[in-house]
Amino acid sequence: MASVAPVKKKLMDVKIGELPSWILRQDFAPKGIAGVFQRGYQWYDNRYVNVKKGNTAGVSTVLAA
Repeated sequence: MASVAPVKKKLMDVKIGELPSWILRQDFAPKGIAGVFQRGYQWYDNRYVNVKKGNTAGVSTVLAA
């Protein structure tokens, strides 16, 4: 018998009434927090740095920050 894994919702998909239970389901261990930063970096890298038609937008965003 296969176990059913809980479906992860993004914050934008959570309704106000579900917010406290959604926050309690998040992984606040160091490994979970590192995973959040890793996903954010990968998103940024794929969106602004590793593009087929690149420009200086990704690098200038980092330098501006």
